[in-house]
Amino acid sequence: MSRGTVLGAALSFGLSLSGCKIVRDTDKAALDPSDPNNFDAKAYVDALWDRKVVTYFDGHAQPIASVLAALTKDKDAAGARFGHRAGGDGSPWTFAVRGSGVVKAVDTASRHGELTLELTAPGHPIAATLQIGPVIFGTAVRDSLPFIAFGNFVNQIQYAEVSRALNDRAVALAHAGLTPPPRTGSTIAFVGAMTDPSETGETTITVLRVRSANRSDK
Repeated sequence: MSRGTVLGAALSFGLSLSGCKIVRDTDKAALDPSDPNNFDAKAYVDALWDRKVVTYFDGHAQPIASVLAALTKDKDAAGARFGHRAGGDGSPWTFAVRGSGVVKAVDTASRHGELTLELTAPGHPIAATLQIGPVIFGTAVRDSLPFIAFGNFVNQIQYAEVSRALNDRAVALAHAGLTPPPRTGSTIAFVGAMTDPSETGETTITVLRVRSANRSDK
């Protein structure tokens, strides 16, 4: 083989690799829950976030007024229709929801920041709380996703770490729509995750997206 042929082959091989992303073994290990010594919950969530998590909420979030109305009639029927039960029979139903409402109070002084809303819904007003962090309570985001299950992980610690990483990503995305912070009396729209309020004692949503109701999501 001539020197020119070898050089040409080498260049061709190099160009073919230029369009590929080389994934190192350490990166693969960070994404593999079956490798508990190297698993990285943040990297795992980062890899899923745009491709699966945001896509799921965009495609499956149900109007919150419809979900709440259905829950008052038959909790399990509402869950089977609109929600997901992460822990199997007996565990709380969790829902991907969307809606809008008037801001009644804003608490950003606490690290567990909250917006109190009066939801836009037929009939009587419905009060709801949006968790805006930076500290988020609960596992609603994780538990609303059917492709993230406890059986995917080797222990409860991994499962909890993934929930925290999901909450951190949700807060970061929500805060993009909270600059500047909404004022009392303004109307906002949101997409987020909610655990059955009969389990938590209140209608609380962990938000992925918040925006002024007169603006596009994009």
